[in-house]
Amino acid sequence: MHIYLLFYPPSTSNQSKTNPNPHILLAMSHTSAQLLTKAAEFVEQCHYDVGAKFYLRALEMNPKDTNIMDALADAYLQLDQVEQAVLLLEKSVTLAPNEGAAKWLSLAQLKVGEDAAGCYERGIQLLMADNEQNPQPFALASAHCSVVELYMTDLCDIEHAEQTCEEHLAHALQLHPQGFESNTMGASLRLVQQRRDEAVVHVDKIIDSVNSMNSSVTSPNVSEEFSLPLRFSAAKSMIEVGRYDAAAGVLEGVLYGDDGNPEVWCVLGVCYKHLNELSLAKQYLEKSFAMLSSDVQLVAQQQHVATILQEVNAAILELEKVSESNADMNIDEDEDL
Repeated sequence: MHIYLLFYPPSTSNQSKTNPNPHILLAMSHTSAQLLTKAAEFVEQCHYDVGAKFYLRALEMNPKDTNIMDALADAYLQLDQVEQAVLLLEKSVTLAPNEGAAKWLSLAQLKVGEDAAGCYERGIQLLMADNEQNPQPFALASAHCSVVELYMTDLCDIEHAEQTCEEHLAHALQLHPQGFESNTMGASLRLVQQRRDEAVVHVDKIIDSVNSMNSSVTSPNVSEEFSLPLRFSAAKSMIEVGRYDAAAGVLEGVLYGDDGNPEVWCVLGVCYKHLNELSLAKQYLEKSFAMLSSDVQLVAQQQHVATILQEVNAAILELEKVSESNADMNIDEDEDL
């Protein structure tokens, strides 16, 4: 009865009874294997809601299949249905704790504090155990980077947090020494530690990685390969060590992916300020300020952006005065001639 209600919601329309949704008919009539194939096709086409229904039907036919649970959890995450995803992943790791590192790593991202750390550690253990038959150095490096970030943020006050960061960063860099993510974490950690010269080395490797990926025909573009928060973190590290041109390029990509974050507009405005692109800086800072002004709880952030904007406006005014002065001098010279 539950399945019937799920795929055939009650309707008073005669048309809906005679012409039901074709996706619903497929979900009811297909075998489990066919359902999984169709679900994967819909997910690949970004039709996550439809794909989730096919995965759910397949799971009802195979209630203990953890692979289906994991796939359905991924679809739910794409739909921002986090609670349902967590429940599925928790059930999956309970039923098959020694199978599939990916589900442990996904669950870690949905947990906080020491719970997240435990999930990351288990995922890393499984990746390492599978290393001989199915080596995944980039995935393993990324998992180590996630641990570094966790101990730099949520668990930064825990004893030996810095040592844990160092250990996992070393593993990440050993696995992917020129990698975008591993060097982004390296730059962030060194800047927190006020080891600027070492941070510069990591930042320059990030820039080399971006240039290499963007110029490659076969490799994914950096905007496709890495998450917006990671790219934003990399750009902020670039700004801190004075690599403004590179930072502007990365930030424009972040803004293209998500133009609803006032912090991105502000940081990009600051970047253009350093590049003496004052009109652009003014434009981006004004946008950030307008977005922040809509939330009364962000007064401190508004004041911060307003201060930077005043500096930019003052610099623009000074340039205009210099320009007018130069124009007057040129007129006087022409009259003398």
